[in-house]
Amino acid sequence: MSNDIESIIKTTLDNINNLTENEKLISSKINYDNTNYLAISKLNMNFVIGGSDIDKKFRSVDLKPFAGAAYVNLQLNPQVLIYESPNKDVRTININNETTSTDLTSSIMNIMTFIKDVREKKESEI
Repeated sequence: MSNDIESIIKTTLDNINNLTENEKLISSKINYDNTNYLAISKLNMNFVIGGSDIDKKFRSVDLKPFAGAAYVNLQLNPQVLIYESPNKDVRTININNETTSTDLTSSIMNIMTFIKDVREKKESEI
C-alpha cells in the first residue's frame, strides 16, 4: 500500500509543479497606453490525500487491494500590480489590502529600483 500512496503523492506533486511555474505567479508584461504593467500573484494551495487497504472479503478482483484519492485546490490571487510609466517611473498598486503583501511590495520595489538604477547607469555610459 505504501507504494500506491507514494505514487499518488508523487503524481499529484508533479502536476502541482507543472501548474505553478513562475509565469503563472508573475504575469507577462502588458503594454497599454505607453505604460508597462506586471501582476504579482499569491498561490494558495489545499492538498488532501487519503488511502486504504480493501479487506479481501469486499474485493471482487484480487489485483490491487487499495483505494485512494488525492485532491488539490489551487487559488491564484493577484496581489500587486507594478507599472512603469513612459518616463520610466516604477510604481505599485496594492490590489489586496492585506498586510502580508506589504513585505512583497517593498521587496519588489527594492528590486525594481535596483533595475532602474542599473538601466540608468548603462544609458549614461552609452
